Amino acid sequence: VGVGHVMKAPRGTVGALRGIAVFSFVMMHGRANFPGVYRVLPFHDDVEAIRYTLGLHYAGVMLGGIAGAALLRAIVEALHRFSAHPFYRMSVFFSVLFVTLVFAGQ
Repeated sequence: VGVGHVMKAPRGTVGALRGIAVFSFVMMHGRANFPGVYRVLPFHDDVEAIRYTLGLHYAGVMLGGIAGAALLRAIVEALHRFSAHPFYRMSVFFSVLFVTLVFAGQ
């Protein structure tokens, strides 16, 4: 299930980032666990598996940003249904944003 139906990312972005995450996760386990994969890839005779941690972090940060944007969009849409007046929507939105930033700083 997930939030893929809510996200407004460019077509194929979420799938590509998931692919990068899975590939990096598999490659991070090293030559001892997946020797066939390492043999097929060129220039992987002396590559340390820890280098794939960066790919996993990259995909996680990007997917987290997309999911955060989808959450923010859902909040704004809920505020539109809750109140027709823009002042009340913006005051609730910035209150939620302020509380989030205060708790994130602790």
